[in-house]
Amino acid sequence: MLDFIVKYYIQIIMGISVSAIGVMMAAVYSMFSGVRALLRNEIIGAYNHYMLKGYIPIYAMENVHEMYLAYHRLGGNGTITKLVGEIKKMPSYAAENDKKEK
Repeated sequence: MLDFIVKYYIQIIMGISVSAIGVMMAAVYSMFSGVRALLRNEIIGAYNHYMLKGYIPIYAMENVHEMYLAYHRLGGNGTITKLVGEIKKMPSYAAENDKKEK
């Protein structure tokens, strides 16, 4: 009787465990992909917004930098790296004549 339990039930338990781990891994991968997509969207939005303004405040640059680091750790591609590089070249304040117009 013990041989039967060891032979079949442990195999069943192991099979269920492996299946459950596979399902959890797929869910985690989906979450990583979703977070990466959200970070990409936010970085592109910041790029578009601050390119129109012509400058990026320091707090916003820090935000973009932190989002980029997380995006890169999640396996993001080089397109965002290029955008972040362009953002980093921007001044952190408005030009003097822009301030006077507002």
